[in-house]
Amino acid sequence: MTTANKWIIEAAGLVDWNPAWTIEEINDKKVVVEVQMEKLCHLVKRYLKEEHPSIYDQIESKSGDTVYKTLRGSNKEYCRMSMGTALTVMNGDLSADDFFALMDKDWSAKKFPYPFDAGEEWLKKVQAVCTTMYELRQAGVTTTPEVTPPAGAFSLPDIVNEGVKTAINSLLSSAVGKNYDEIRSGLAAAVSEASTLESKFRPLKKENKELAKQVEDMKKAFTDLTLKASLSTAPVEVQGDGTIPDGKVVTKRASEIFEGIALDKDFEVPFWEWDGVHPHVPAVDPNYIFRPKELVRVLYALVTNQRMYLHGHTGSGKTTLIEQVAAHLNWPFVRINFDSEITRMDLIGRDTLSTDEGGKTISKFVDGILPTVMAGPFIACYDELDFVRPDVAYVMQSALEGNQLRITEDGDRIVKPHPMYRMFGTGNTVGQGDEFNMYAGARPQSLAFLDRFTVWLKVNYLDEGQRKTLINAHYPGLSSAHEAVLLKYISEHVSAFLDNKVLQPLSPRGMLALARAVTIFDDVKEAIEMTVLDKASSDDRATLKGIVDRVVK
Repeated sequence: MTTANKWIIEAAGLVDWNPAWTIEEINDKKVVVEVQMEKLCHLVKRYLKEEHPSIYDQIESKSGDTVYKTLRGSNKEYCRMSMGTALTVMNGDLSADDFFALMDKDWSAKKFPYPFDAGEEWLKKVQAVCTTMYELRQAGVTTTPEVTPPAGAFSLPDIVNEGVKTAINSLLSSAVGKNYDEIRSGLAAAVSEASTLESKFRPLKKENKELAKQVEDMKKAFTDLTLKASLSTAPVEVQGDGTIPDGKVVTKRASEIFEGIALDKDFEVPFWEWDGVHPHVPAVDPNYIFRPKELVRVLYALVTNQRMYLHGHTGSGKTTLIEQVAAHLNWPFVRINFDSEITRMDLIGRDTLSTDEGGKTISKFVDGILPTVMAGPFIACYDELDFVRPDVAYVMQSALEGNQLRITEDGDRIVKPHPMYRMFGTGNTVGQGDEFNMYAGARPQSLAFLDRFTVWLKVNYLDEGQRKTLINAHYPGLSSAHEAVLLKYISEHVSAFLDNKVLQPLSPRGMLALARAVTIFDDVKEAIEMTVLDKASSDDRATLKGIVDRVVK
């Protein structure tokens, strides 16, 4: 076994790294490298203070902070000093002067540069010291910073004065039944035993971490299986009728379909494959901006077949979100607009009179919106659901529960929902009336009705970065100067709307209309005039004109 100094022996208990592990195994997380960087930083601090006090003082002087904080940095996830740098300086491969010169390059850097230009020499030195520490761990030759005390920390001093010692022994004997030397030797034995127990316990801690990781992996697998079980177990196919092509459902990972989006949760989702063009599958908008949290919730509702309600200010993109999810999943999409005039007959259906071939007048029941979409593999978006009359909304109760629909007007006919039928509702409010005093006609809905929606989402306006991305994607020719002014105006307009200073919203559609006008006319004021100001009320116009005068120079 390679000889090591006391610092490397102590570091061996902080770095669990087998040199036989390949970079590929580490990157693929087939093996886990455990490095206690906080304790390693404390160890380097002690090394510098004891072995190179002048360098220790220079670091404090230059950084204006403690040595530990300088080495550790403010980022809890990453350390300013790499593990390899820590090990090579304590092993003597990197001199303390070179270590200081490395940090002296840039004290504000989030991470110190690597020594030796991070080339082959660097890797060989790090591997050599890691090999030494691995051999030390295998042989059980490591110290434990948590238990092993600094010299004298848990030792009692030898009492030279016999008179004092006799007096202390007399007091101790009457109090605890032991003399000073017995207590002193007992304390030393306890410290030694604690160190031995810690050495035996260390492998158990490592095993416990591995078991914890296995438990987390099993939880993840169980979650995936739960979501997968929510999908239809039997293959779902649709037979074409001349206007609708044949189709079937397959499953894909969400990350395969929605590429480039950092999903909070990745799971299998349904994807339709059609033999031809389906007239109800919306077109994919390549410039649409998906926001991960919103996307995951919609996919979760689809996979688990739960009813979802999306609410937010007008123009925030509630319906478009559902439509674009449907487009990417190749899923037929139907949008139904609600208002206060929607009746039970519109939803369920009605009897109509017609004439047969013999000239006789006959009555025929024509299905309404609800049974029509329920019978097919549609994602149905019930828009402005908070405007419908509460008594009419109760017609949808059984459908919202995922149950069959009974049509008493047509001989008590039963309509069973298609296994791939999904329901979404949208509204400017949460269904409790117009809390913003902006949406006249929004009605308080029954809590029993709203309770049928088990997944909810508040859809906010795009943030400034997302607006910039949207405009750049549609109008890349817009000059940077015009773009900056336009984004400033949009930001202030949206803020004024959210603060109830104006009643006129500015949706993504309106933002793109502004950008288009600026591109054509090369005049920001004229673009805002024709797309925003000329349709504003007198009060809104005064406020918005003030924004224009302030922003557009």
